[in-house]
Amino acid sequence: MRLIGWLLVAIAVASTWKLACCFAGYAVVCPETTLFHMLNMDSSVIAYAISSTLLNTLTGFILASIAAYASVFLGITHPILWDFFSSLNVLVQSISILIWALLGLAVFGVASRLPAILVAFAASYPILLSSLLTSVERLRKRYWELSKILKLNRLQELVYILVPGSLPAYVSAARSAFGVALRVSVVAEAFGASGGVGYMLMFSYSIGDLVSFYTWALLLIALMLFVDRVLFYQLERLAMRWVG
Repeated sequence: MRLIGWLLVAIAVASTWKLACCFAGYAVVCPETTLFHMLNMDSSVIAYAISSTLLNTLTGFILASIAAYASVFLGITHPILWDFFSSLNVLVQSISILIWALLGLAVFGVASRLPAILVAFAASYPILLSSLLTSVERLRKRYWELSKILKLNRLQELVYILVPGSLPAYVSAARSAFGVALRVSVVAEAFGASGGVGYMLMFSYSIGDLVSFYTWALLLIALMLFVDRVLFYQLERLAMRWVG
């Protein structure tokens, strides 16, 4: 049923795209033209742009994961710190990604990859932290008596109970966080000049090359689907088996 659903979606999108091309050819490039252009593009250019975007996103995501777990570890040491990170999480979520992107460009410059990494970090951190705070709070209530009986210190509690127990929640949140980070990191790339799919999208649009613009847009969508449905979907299934 899932394959049929995806097939129907593909047919609906292709049909709508083709119809839009027929009625608004001045702004919409036909799907066959886009696919032909994609197949004839320099593969090294595609590989470099995609690898740059993935590297920026992955770097920001890893840093956000480390920061989220560090925040939780510090939070369990004292109730005030727990409240601090809970409030910080709300604050970070309220800041627009556009602000982070422009701030990163102003601080690091348009030729740096750091703005894209900063945006990926800012998008991932609150999602991961929200999930970990909820998961860890539930685990501590559930295993509080056990940790007291075993006389575990904070570090032992983190290593033996909280990290393994929060892994499924982390993986589920990671799927959403990485997807959001990938979507927004291309925004920072589009504003800058450090390369990546976002930069190629903006460059194609700025010179009026609609064929290249639609090609890069299609590549970006394919990349997001691959990361979500192939990579993180399988990791999430493994995490659910961990729970079982």
